[in-house]
Amino acid sequence: MLNFKPPIDDLVRAHERLRSTLRRVDDALAANEGEWFLHGDAPSIVDIMYSATMERLIASSLYWRGLRIRGTGKWPNLERWLEALEARPSYVAT
Repeated sequence: MLNFKPPIDDLVRAHERLRSTLRRVDDALAANEGEWFLHGDAPSIVDIMYSATMERLIASSLYWRGLRIRGTGKWPNLERWLEALEARPSYVAT
């Protein structure tokens, strides 16, 4: 069994790249009117596809690296988007 741990510098860079990407996603959501990536009154295929990625990212980043994405105030538009998804019974059912 290999016991490989990446150098600390690599982990720091990976965390910063993730935070940078989350800022860009938050900025993209801020640029839209409404809650969704492509405007409109309902989520689009972009929202649905990206939601699966975000759900996994939120759970694994907290578990594996202690990076809390939700409830921090760092990415308010992302939080608003997630809350809008969670307000939809069809989303919660999945």
